[in-house]
Amino acid sequence: MLKFAVALCLLCLLCFFSASPTQAEKASLAEISSYLDQHKVLAAQFVQISYDGSRADGQIFLKRPGRLRFEYQHPNNTIALVAEKRITIFDYKSNSHPSSYPVSNSPLLLLLSEEIDFTKGSMVLDHSYDGSLTNLVLKNPEYQEFGQITLKFEQGPLRLSQWQVTNQVGEHILVVLSDLKYDVILDDTLFNISFNIEKWKKRYKY
Repeated sequence: MLKFAVALCLLCLLCFFSASPTQAEKASLAEISSYLDQHKVLAAQFVQISYDGSRADGQIFLKRPGRLRFEYQHPNNTIALVAEKRITIFDYKSNSHPSSYPVSNSPLLLLLSEEIDFTKGSMVLDHSYDGSLTNLVLKNPEYQEFGQITLKFEQGPLRLSQWQVTNQVGEHILVVLSDLKYDVILDDTLFNISFNIEKWKKRYKY
């Protein structure tokens, strides 16, 4: 079930509350774009809540363009790696071979672009404020059949705190971020699929 939830979270790709903001405090598309565009590297803790109520936690590492790594902690012991235009899932609870999917199938691709500018194009489906968070609903116009992602932002200062991925049949995966660190130094081997496959093979003596 976790492997399916991880794949759903990535293939289709959130709660902190602030004190009594007003409607005027909704972050603009330009502000959100600038915030995401300037932070090309980040690391954070996360909690993932799947549509069936199951929970998992771990660490996330992002390095734009095109690289993302989820490390799920015990007892899940799974790594989901986005790199080289594909998503590869390493399940360390079993000796099954890593599974791979094209990253183009995921709305998460919108967060991994070289440049981020939500003021252009037709990817924004909704931009709203719920009284505590600015919500931005996105869908890749080239792959609309693969679901949508909702980014949720705190303000003061602006910060991505959650995202929710919804697949084509309406199932949700919620990811809540904490302890965000920007512009940290991340070793490129974290995102190297061949390196991680060889590491996995050595563990299971393939």
